[in-house]
Amino acid sequence: KAGKFNKVPVIFGTNKDEGTIFVPMVIFIAKGAKFPLDDASFRLTMMHFFSSEAVVDKIEAAYPSSSYADTDIRAAVVLRDYFFLCGTRRSLRAIASFGVPTFQYEFTFPFNGLFKALGDHHASELRLVFDNDFPPIIGKLTADEQKMADVFGQYWG
Repeated sequence: KAGKFNKVPVIFGTNKDEGTIFVPMVIFIAKGAKFPLDDASFRLTMMHFFSSEAVVDKIEAAYPSSSYADTDIRAAVVLRDYFFLCGTRRSLRAIASFGVPTFQYEFTFPFNGLFKALGDHHASELRLVFDNDFPPIIGKLTADEQKMADVFGQYWG
């Protein structure tokens, strides 16, 4: 709050589908939740994280089920926004309030293979950032993925 930090331009980013990888795991943390999520499981999941009926009511109003193809996507968007996107924006605004140039990006990439259904989930870009075929179960980088890894290497290297 005092502004005691190096005043250099910063860039923060999030992945378009940050929350998708966490949704299948809610059955282990939200007591009574089922996967795929139904409306009751969505509410149980939100109560686990927000612990307030009033807050969950506001979340349900801000993220109406009619706006999403299914409840899993709805939950993934809430988790992305709450755990990743909102904090990123707040941090950038705080830094910018000291006159520091700030930039924000959203990572999107058309992945194929094992994790295609999860989209650009949390940490999906790391294989490209580090130009690494890890984990081996996913397989080697495709030609398009290798091109993107090369771009990351140019900009971030």
